[in-house]
Amino acid sequence: MNNCEANNKALGNISLEALIPALFKALENPDWYVRLKAAKALGNIGSEKAIPGLIKALEDSDENVREYAVTSLGKIGSEKAISGLIKALKDSDWYVRGKASEA
Repeated sequence: MNNCEANNKALGNISLEALIPALFKALENPDWYVRLKAAKALGNIGSEKAIPGLIKALEDSDENVREYAVTSLGKIGSEKAISGLIKALKDSDWYVRGKASEA
């Protein structure tokens, strides 16, 4: 990757990171599908700044939201996510536990 490409990627990440507070708010939406999409979007952004919200989403009442939170934590790939992924290994849903073991 040349300097121009690296700078463009960095600028793209900065603008995407600006969405993180709104996505944290979306994680509190009453609609599970909105929360799921927010968790997925946080993973796609890929910033360590998304980790606290995703770890909180591991406590969501909907297993699909928890699954995407685990997947997103794994996608971010930071050591800061390890405590959340370990917690997810004890989730009540077998699929969430499986995703945590893959992450």
